[in-house]
Amino acid sequence: MQIATWNVLSLSHPGYVTAVAQEMDHYKVKLAGLTEARIPGSGNSCVENFTMLHSGNTGRTAGVALLLHRSIQHSLVFWTPVSDRLLQVRLTHQHGKLTVIVAYAPTEDSADDDKDNFYNQLQSAVLSMPPYDQLVVLGDLNAVSGTSRQGFENVVGPYDSGLTNNNSFRLLMLCSTTNLSIIGSWFDRKKFTVTRGYPMTGAGVRRSTMC
Repeated sequence: MQIATWNVLSLSHPGYVTAVAQEMDHYKVKLAGLTEARIPGSGNSCVENFTMLHSGNTGRTAGVALLLHRSIQHSLVFWTPVSDRLLQVRLTHQHGKLTVIVAYAPTEDSADDDKDNFYNQLQSAVLSMPPYDQLVVLGDLNAVSGTSRQGFENVVGPYDSGLTNNNSFRLLMLCSTTNLSIIGSWFDRKKFTVTRGYPMTGAGVRRSTMC
């Protein structure tokens, strides 16, 4: 099953959601975490071959969403719109349960209080799920893994990248505390400046099974 994440900048204009859904279908993506969706409020709707779950605020800023392909809609157990930056979904599959959290972190120049609030909520969401669930965090975390693995050998793989900043430290600490690994750093892959359904460095983490 192909999973993707994409910062779409906005889905609030007519036709935008349909265009993204068609793009995901083109790449045969079954689950897509979307950030900066800018859709007010929370709810669900059908679009093309997907169900879209979204969580936003009263305005047209931030916002996260998940596209769930109709072929796996039956696997949805529950979903929770945590905030305009977090959305939590639990799915069932033949080997157990899969939890997907869509996350849109504050930018580097955001206030520390905003960053603290986001990471506290994200950590609570991760820890609220059973430890035997497969867990994937998708989204735009506005951070890179950095070029040093020291102290984070189970979090960052051999293909780390970028210069760390305050957001990077927060992400690494979260992953270390909750036993998550930054997916992109474990595989040698092309670097995309513009992505079409592909996760960028630091854009996805999962519960660690690697040492």
